Amino acid sequence: MNAENASDLNLLQAAARQTSAGLPNPQKLGYKYMATTTRYGHTSLTSCGGLDTIKIVKGTGYYAVASAENMQGDFERASGCWCGKDGGGGGTAGMGCGACGKGRFIYGHPQSYPMYVKEDAEIFQKEIKFIVIDTCTHQAGNLEWCEGKAGKANQYGALNHLDFADPPPKFDHYYFAFSPEPCPAELEHRFAAQSKCKL
Repeated sequence: MNAENASDLNLLQAAARQTSAGLPNPQKLGYKYMATTTRYGHTSLTSCGGLDTIKIVKGTGYYAVASAENMQGDFERASGCWCGKDGGGGGTAGMGCGACGKGRFIYGHPQSYPMYVKEDAEIFQKEIKFIVIDTCTHQAGNLEWCEGKAGKANQYGALNHLDFADPPPKFDHYYFAFSPEPCPAELEHRFAAQSKCKL
């Protein structure tokens, strides 16, 4: 990204952050939803059918994420999986197991400590793609971030939350503007082959 484009993006991000609710406005950046974010680390046994967070995205450029329970619905409880299909509603995105999306981290986070990176850091300058391979359940340890019912905001006022297995460098609970989009055929094939969930 050249300096002029980076400057334009910084202005867009600044405008997106100016909302009365305190959350950035994703539409000003060309996306449909806003989410809070966390990091949980790689695992070889996710709720979406026992997927490995490294193997599923290796070589694709995609990031593996767990979506909040309120973004999933109609859970299939079978041997080796607890698979939530697309749920959502009431401003909450429907992002169940195997759903893909694209988005951009926004300069800012919902917590009280100051930002430690500059606004022009690379993490804020590019769009990334992701696939949902796990669930951030509304249980102890996740209660402040991951709601259980669609249309209900988390402790930070967000109707959506994404928990990254391995986010980009300089990550720190930033806001994330995103839109769902179809998964590429390669990821659909991998999900079908590697997951015990048949969605």
